[in-house]
Amino acid sequence: MKFINEAINKDFTENGYCKLPLLNEVDINQLREFAKEHLLTHEITNTDYGMYVSLEEDAELKNRAKEFVRDIVAPKLSNHLDGYQIHLGGYLIKAPDHSKYTFPHQDWVFADNETEDVSATCWISLFDLEEENGTLGFLKGSSTFLNYTVGSPSPVVPTPTMGKEGDIFPYLKFEPVKAGEALIFNNKTIHAAQANSGSFYRVAVGIGITPKNTALFHYFLNPENPEEFLKLRVQEEFFMTYNNDDLYELFLNKQIPELCEVIGKVPVNKHSYPAVDEILEKAIEFGNVKTDNSLDFNKHFQKPNEPEPDITEEKIIKETSVDTRTFFQKYTPINIYREAKYRLGNLMAK
Repeated sequence: MKFINEAINKDFTENGYCKLPLLNEVDINQLREFAKEHLLTHEITNTDYGMYVSLEEDAELKNRAKEFVRDIVAPKLSNHLDGYQIHLGGYLIKAPDHSKYTFPHQDWVFADNETEDVSATCWISLFDLEEENGTLGFLKGSSTFLNYTVGSPSPVVPTPTMGKEGDIFPYLKFEPVKAGEALIFNNKTIHAAQANSGSFYRVAVGIGITPKNTALFHYFLNPENPEEFLKLRVQEEFFMTYNNDDLYELFLNKQIPELCEVIGKVPVNKHSYPAVDEILEKAIEFGNVKTDNSLDFNKHFQKPNEPEPDITEEKIIKETSVDTRTFFQKYTPINIYREAKYRLGNLMAK
């Protein structure tokens, strides 16, 4: 798949993402109305992934949302992109709460990672957004220098960003967008979002993209050998049936998901993941600039109307004589996941 505009194609290839105008005012208003009538009828809160996702709804509603989004977005993509096909689709809503970040991460890959095929997400805001409203931020070039297989389930799958989120966050470039503008990014590009400190819901829609006439793939950690992924050839229904929580439960029960065909095994490669200093060095080489932005873990895991939890590094050091890990070593995604499950009664969701 390739963008028709050469400059945009270069941005996507070199930086791992691009920005382009996609939807008109009529499209935007239709998508806003659907959200208002079907999704924003009750209070929406952010999960520990920092947002609400319509794919977590019941089957009837998530399918309606998927089809509605695709009917509007897909035809517009053809004006900018050649040789692509779409999968999934839905709403990604970030409620105003001043606290819930989306931590730096890479998404699942949906293409055959043993080829040059690339999977991507087309993310479109329905409102004008700045950094403080929860627009996306990217680590330019990370799809190139962190070119690893990303699979399920969290939190047991090791990833290149695990334990390094706080170090990476200041280097992200947050892209302001106008309503209807799309941010299209390689699923291996590290991305994140600030807490939504605005007064309105950040309503965005997204669909997945892979090269035309190729199969969809998913990489599931082998319950019998967590040093390798099972390479699954799947149909789109697989992703409408299983979310990360479902796949996590299957993994714990040493079961393999249905609606797929196991066609191979690939190593996890966690032993070759670069150290944080190497990642930041590469980030600078690709033009990323350090800012004053930082992740506030206290805010992220604070319950409403609850005093901020004291999980500072100083307290950790004082209260244990055996745990000498740093703050970010202790608060890796797997420990964040456990903390969130205990404190908030919520599992991570895709």
